[in-house]
Amino acid sequence: MANVETEERQENLEEWFELFSGLPLRHSEREARLINFCEKNRVSIMSVMPWIASEFAEHGGFSGLFHFIHLHGGRKIYMPKEAEKFHQIYGINIPQNKYNRIYKKIDSSGYLDTPSNWGVFIAIRRAAMQVAMKEDIPAKLLTQNYKGNVYIDACESADNTEDLLSFAETFYLDFHADHQTSKVLGITGVSQGMIPLPDDSKWIEVDPELS
Repeated sequence: MANVETEERQENLEEWFELFSGLPLRHSEREARLINFCEKNRVSIMSVMPWIASEFAEHGGFSGLFHFIHLHGGRKIYMPKEAEKFHQIYGINIPQNKYNRIYKKIDSSGYLDTPSNWGVFIAIRRAAMQVAMKEDIPAKLLTQNYKGNVYIDACESADNTEDLLSFAETFYLDFHADHQTSKVLGITGVSQGMIPLPDDSKWIEVDPELS
């Protein structure tokens, strides 16, 4: 019995650590595990997510939520007056009486702001930390296994020359010794508009040790 409990505890640890490591790819095995984790801890997850994300997860499940934010996250979406029309456009089936509450939040042009996929993931990761601590996982152990990347959104942050390292490369040299599982990414050229999401091709991983 003790061995079973130990194995289950180890599986839970690995699951939590994987959640802290970054956004999963769409339709990947890791996304499936993330969905399963969210469904198992539904109350804890939904209590910390942006309100509209919680509404969509309640009626479309976490699979439906992730599909929605992958396509529309971080943008303004048009909100038709009828819930059935919303279902046809966005694939989330919300009862009309519940939809009416959401519809009241639209702006004067009939649009609603939605959270980014990164914002939703950060909320899930925060809830996962809370779940882990309720299971008496030591905070020190959680932080030791935490892995995150650094994204530097500044003009020419990844541009270098034969004589000079880029800003991102300089940062990497100071940062990487203590965070060897983390990556440092920057952009080339001019930074403009909204900060790209972590999976955007604009991000360039830097590693002057391999240059």
